[in-house]
Amino acid sequence: MSKKRHYDILPDFRHYAWINLPMNRFALWMAGLVMPVIQPWHKLYKKELARSTVKFGGFKARLLLPVSEEHSKAAMLYIHGGGFALKAAAYHKDLAQHYAAQAGCAVLFPDYKLTPKHRYPTQLDECLSAYKWLLTQYPDSEIIIGGDSAGGCLAAALVIACRRGGLRLPDGLMLVYPVLDASMQTESMKVYTDTPLWNSVSNGKMWAYYADPEQYADPYVSPDCAEDISFFPRTYVETTQYDCLHDEGLVFAQRLKEQGVSVEVNETKGTMHGYDIAQKSPYVKEQVAKRISFLKGVIEEG
Repeated sequence: MSKKRHYDILPDFRHYAWINLPMNRFALWMAGLVMPVIQPWHKLYKKELARSTVKFGGFKARLLLPVSEEHSKAAMLYIHGGGFALKAAAYHKDLAQHYAAQAGCAVLFPDYKLTPKHRYPTQLDECLSAYKWLLTQYPDSEIIIGGDSAGGCLAAALVIACRRGGLRLPDGLMLVYPVLDASMQTESMKVYTDTPLWNSVSNGKMWAYYADPEQYADPYVSPDCAEDISFFPRTYVETTQYDCLHDEGLVFAQRLKEQGVSVEVNETKGTMHGYDIAQKSPYVKEQVAKRISFLKGVIEEG
């Protein structure tokens, strides 16, 4: 058995370096039962936000709205990560509130159905329904789509779905260490097989739960497989250093640039996938501030 490698992760994140997301059916089932109980929304709410629940056909979403801006001039659909298989963690919920409060925009946070029980295209269809709802509620506002990890995959796929479906495209796209390519052929995917929180072994299990192999090259599944991405809006791409997904983000950002899209790339250092779980870290706060700066830029640009 090969010895687990040491990664030069910043001290702020070493407390979480022992964690690896469970990607077996029993552990995912248990996590689905426990996470909503130990991480309820009501203990996380910020006083400066109003909140409500939006019910769709088979799922619901939480709407966060700055109290000082009842008629917000912008809205964001934020899609949480978790390998398409885990519910939103407490830090996902808290980040969504930071985006709403500090960027001054409404944030719709969907509680989409999860694998392995619900496979592609369930998650994409539900997020598309949530996006269409935002279009009806904020027809004259700037609209942004954002997501981290698997949520980043859904966010990028939504842009493609909007283009193909003749829907209004979002004004901005924020991708935080996104999943983008089911082929798993990048160098970082080959190297980072045992990194904390997420690695290529977990990534392979994620794809097996999410879609069938013959679907992997579909741009709705792997957004980086789309040949034409020149229609993408202004985009923010953030990568983490010790992460099997690192190269996917950079490849996609470079392709966007080559096709004329305005792209902001933030290559964080000394980080692992999901590093922003350490919310009190000064480094995390610095990177979250960069995300919020991007959101504000999209909103102000109009």
